[in-house]
Amino acid sequence: LLPIIAVGAWFSDVATSSHYGADIVNRDYSECLTWKRSNATDAAERAQRTCQRFEQQLTMYIGQHHKMNFESCAGSGNQAFNADCKLGLGWIGFRRDEISFLRFKYNTFEEYHEYLFKDSTYGAESLSVEVRLRLNTGHNLGCSESAGSTDYMFVPLIDELGIWCPDDIRISEKIWIQPQLLTGQQVAPIIFVFDQRPWMVRTAIYSIIQTFFICVILAAGAMVFSHDANTLVLQPIERMIALVEKIRDNPLYAMKVGDAAHREQQEEEDDEEEEDPQKARVWRRRLPTWCAWRRKEVKPQSLETKILENAIVKLGKLLALGFGEAGSEIIVKNMDDDSATVNAMIPGNKVEAVFGFCDILHFTDTTEVLQDKVMVFVNQVAEIVHGIADEWHGAANRNNGQAFLIVWRMSEDFKPVLRSKMCDMSVVAFTEMYAAINKSAVLKDYREHPALLARIPNYRVRMCFGLHYGWAIEGAIGSDFKIDASYLSPHVNVASRLEACTQQYQVPICISEDLQKLCSKEMERSFRAIDRVTLKGVSSLPIRLFSVDLSGENLGGDYYGHRASKDGSDNIFEIRRLREKAKDAKMQDSFRVHRVFENSYDVKKMRKDYTLHFFHEFAKGFFNYEAGEWDVAREVFERTREMLTHLDGPSKALLEFMELHNFDASHATPKGWPGYRELAPV
Repeated sequence: LLPIIAVGAWFSDVATSSHYGADIVNRDYSECLTWKRSNATDAAERAQRTCQRFEQQLTMYIGQHHKMNFESCAGSGNQAFNADCKLGLGWIGFRRDEISFLRFKYNTFEEYHEYLFKDSTYGAESLSVEVRLRLNTGHNLGCSESAGSTDYMFVPLIDELGIWCPDDIRISEKIWIQPQLLTGQQVAPIIFVFDQRPWMVRTAIYSIIQTFFICVILAAGAMVFSHDANTLVLQPIERMIALVEKIRDNPLYAMKVGDAAHREQQEEEDDEEEEDPQKARVWRRRLPTWCAWRRKEVKPQSLETKILENAIVKLGKLLALGFGEAGSEIIVKNMDDDSATVNAMIPGNKVEAVFGFCDILHFTDTTEVLQDKVMVFVNQVAEIVHGIADEWHGAANRNNGQAFLIVWRMSEDFKPVLRSKMCDMSVVAFTEMYAAINKSAVLKDYREHPALLARIPNYRVRMCFGLHYGWAIEGAIGSDFKIDASYLSPHVNVASRLEACTQQYQVPICISEDLQKLCSKEMERSFRAIDRVTLKGVSSLPIRLFSVDLSGENLGGDYYGHRASKDGSDNIFEIRRLREKAKDAKMQDSFRVHRVFENSYDVKKMRKDYTLHFFHEFAKGFFNYEAGEWDVAREVFERTREMLTHLDGPSKALLEFMELHNFDASHATPKGWPGYRELAPV
């Protein structure tokens, strides 16, 4: 309940002592006037008696209603809030035309006060000396002022500088009290004016408190309502807008957002499942009792804004997965457009990159044997290929059945050192892919597949790789019905042909001369020049072919389950975090890619058959081959062909080519030996 903050309501609605007292004083005052005007023989005696009673009642009225002149009642605040302080009777008004009161005539104010309030703690000194002197002597008695149409002489009971008449204070700060027991036409001969300034201060203070209280309630309510609105509507919308902006700037960012959102959801679920051990034991005891109830429990539904936010994350991730790095420009340009139309057929961009093709050998036979399980097989291989490519800053682009296109895109601001590092990374990535395919415990099971062994003796999953550096047009290929974001260029075809060349030379990885020139000098030492050719139907310019010599059979029984468990962790989010951290470390200036290749345990095992003497011998034979000295080259290649634990593929291929021309370089072409040959596809 709010306190009464308008003191005037008591005077207007409820009869108080000020009203009752005014009637008593007015009655005695009227009798006093009547007997003073009377011509009766005892009029003087009766007038004295009634006027004395009037003075006594007036003293009673003043004593009961004038504010106390005490220290505790000093100030309007104390006057308003201190219960010991009475109301502030400020003025007593007498009709000017009937005034007979000039002073206390029969007794002094102090004498009346002592008689009436002798047992009270309040004495006559509650009125100031000047006010008491004014009442006793009649000097400087008061001021004239009109109340309505009647003139009154007001006796001031307030001893304040600048306050003499009722008009000296505002209308709202005073209240007029007149007798109630009057006839309709009768004018009150006496009225009282109360000073309400202390009460106005109290009213103002209560109003301020009430206003402050209402403001607090409104602010608290607004905060509660705004919190729900912010939490359930505004913040999710702001997050969605920020998410769309980030995806528009970098479409591949959606991959990280999806992982982060999934991780947060997983952590929330894990936190809910964590229980105190004692609580867990209690629940295990109660489980049979609550089993039926638990079956009926309904999983709480997600908020619509959360569902929409998750939908945006999933759509962004699917866009990134579907279009890849090559399609990022398509996403950016379409999201920059404010219209709802989609224009996927945008002009392509010319980019420079390392293009790598990977191919699964014996794929046709594998498909015929595995049938509907071939998708699982391809995805198992793709998990290895794409994962390692991502670790070494490559981007998976196109999957054509058994073939995978991996791209190491060069930005325009890449310096030569960084371009060389990216080329080295592509070589190391393909080397690790080759090792991982041979070491995978998942793919190892196919070596024991009865149907595959019956079709292909000693079957094992094998892949071959081709790497080339050049330019390509990046963009959308297709129509409004279906598009693929990929690369078009003769250089992409060269990479594809190099992958096919691995079968002709029986090497796992074939590298073009363009890529070899961009690799670091330390990495170049790991390459072997195996031929100089023109690729029929692709390029008429002669290029040297290089191989990275590896033997997967040397890895033996070093198998592992999946790449997630290779470092001992099965948390997919932790693995991706560590992968991103490792990717950032690879781009540091202090990181040397060739050291990874040289210090790799798997690379050392796969290259242990390739001795330095073998490389020197083959290089001698290759130089003579290029120079047209095929007799010398024949002798050298026949030796290098048998120097390994298996037949050396490049030595065998070059010997077979020279044999077609009777080991006479002049018969290679009608114009003689140009130092290279035309290599037709198999």
